[in-house]
Amino acid sequence: GMETNLSLMAGMIEERGVSVAFFTPSHFAMLCNQPEFARSKSLKAVLLAGEALSVEVVTRCRSVQPQAVVVNEYGPTETTTIVTGFD
Repeated sequence: GMETNLSLMAGMIEERGVSVAFFTPSHFAMLCNQPEFARSKSLKAVLLAGEALSVEVVTRCRSVQPQAVVVNEYGPTETTTIVTGFD
């Protein structure tokens, strides 16, 4: 199920030393609940786009991945094409 996939993704980020990752805010919020993701400290930047980014998701990101820059990307949501960014 979804929890298994998130756990696998979190483990892969840790295992492979991923430094930049792109997610929708809702997917990222679910990933932040995975213990494997909290252990990983390789991320330098988290790019979030495709839907509105709430303060709660940014706060959660900074608590779980404090070393990572959170970048709020903006563009047409139909394709998640990034037009502008803000960190």
